[in-house]
Amino acid sequence: MSSAADEVEAELLSCAEAVLGGAEAVLADTAAGEAAVRFALTRTAESLRDVLRVAHCREGRTSGKL
Repeated sequence: MSSAADEVEAELLSCAEAVLGGAEAVLADTAAGEAAVRFALTRTAESLRDVLRVAHCREGRTSGKL
């Protein structure tokens, strides 16, 4: 199960990196409209939620709580 969890974590982190890149591009684009900024922020919030879930899960595994 740990291997599957590691694969899911790696995928979530990879997606977060891609979302961060997209968000940075939108923020750098002075012509980006409200819809683009809202979309980027929404995806960023989703990715942050996923990354926090990974961090909490890792914390539980390393401290023996899970």
